[in-house]
Order: sequence, then structure tokens, then C-alpha cells
Amino acid sequence: MIDPIGDRHWAQRNLFAVSANMNRIVVPFIVANPLEKEEVFELKARQLDRRQLELLSLRMKGEPGEMALRMRLVDGLGKAVTEPSRESITRLALGPRRQRRYSLALDFEKTVHSPQIVAVELTLTYNADGARTVGSLGIVISGLVDDG
Repeated sequence: MIDPIGDRHWAQRNLFAVSANMNRIVVPFIVANPLEKEEVFELKARQLDRRQLELLSLRMKGEPGEMALRMRLVDGLGKAVTEPSRESITRLALGPRRQRRYSLALDFEKTVHSPQIVAVELTLTYNADGARTVGSLGIVISGLVDDG
């Protein structure tokens, strides 16, 4: 069974790396209920805070980007489920072992230049005696190589 939360070796499959060469990037993904019962989940997209971005940049041999993103969650039919914002949150019900397609639309205030990176984290949680994370996805946006 795929378990990116319990088995961190799966985390490598949950990381997208894209180069920012336009004003908008759309990243498709699937959310899934790993439970044997229907549950209401919270899907949240947020930009990494400064400290997290600095650590990630160090590991990736880049520099933290100074830009704030506007993001919006979109369902599998292309309908926006959140308004463009600095953070996107929605709640959804999923039956046992069911899944649903979504996309995250990211709008850039300005171009990300090399060696800058910007990162977004998506998490899927539910409330079982406190918030429990059942899925996550990282999106790392790297700047284009400058022409000089």
C-alpha cells in the first residue's frame, strides 16, 4: 500500500519540480481517502514559510525566492473551488478508498530567476482526535537560467 505519511520513502514520488517560464503554472494531482470509511478532509495549499524555504534552498543549492504567489484550487472539471489567494483551503468528503482529481493554479507576481526557488506544500488532513495528515505534495518552482 502506498503510504507517503507512514513510509517516508514514498515522499520522493510526491514532489514536483517545475521551471517558471510563464506567469501561471497549473499542477494536476489526485486526493485519495486511504480509510475504510467516508471522511471529510481539509485540502490546504500554502507557500513555505521563510525558514522552511531557506532550508530547502540550501539542500537544492539555490536561493529562497522573495515572491508571494496567488494560488487557487480547481476541481477535476476545471471549476475553481477557491478564490485566488496567498493560501487555498477547501473541505471535501470522500467515500472509502475513493479519489478525486484537482489542480493547483499558481500565479506569479514576477518572474523567478535562477538560482531562486519558490515552494508550495499541499496537505490533506482529517480530524481524528486532532488533525491527522493522510497525504502531502510538494511543488518546487525553480527560476530559469538568466541569459546574462
